[in-house]
Amino acid sequence: MKYVISFALLLLISFGVAGCNSTPQEFRNMYSFGDTFVFNDLEIKFSDNIEWLNTNDSAENGYNKFRIPVEIINLARYSSRITQDYFTIFSPDGIAQPQNWWSTNESDITSMPRIRNGTSFTSYMYFSYEGRGNYVVEFRRLAGWDTLEPVEVWIPIR
Repeated sequence: MKYVISFALLLLISFGVAGCNSTPQEFRNMYSFGDTFVFNDLEIKFSDNIEWLNTNDSAENGYNKFRIPVEIINLARYSSRITQDYFTIFSPDGIAQPQNWWSTNESDITSMPRIRNGTSFTSYMYFSYEGRGNYVVEFRRLAGWDTLEPVEVWIPIR
């Protein structure tokens, strides 16, 4: 009986205490304006400068939009770029924004050229304004790249 209690206490200490001190994975890689992080050998920094865009063009679906400058530095030994497969933008309601309406703009981050090692490039990430709240850009691992941890960038719009 003494060994059973000791073993149960050891399990409680090992898993219970470690669980209280550890942070869930989704909170370890959260960033906001001005933060710099590395994803897939690209150093990425979101500016805190929001630029508001209004359009009534039917090709743009009449959305009110905003864009944020994003600086990218290639840390890899090979040329690289960001594609629309790297991230998803979520509105404050938690629903993913369609990717097709902004990817036609040549200043969009997904239209950036490949850049060589050590090169920096500044482009824009476009958002459809869906009201006040936290917009989240989720950078995630691509299929087969199991070593990349997901990263979230929170953009608070008040």
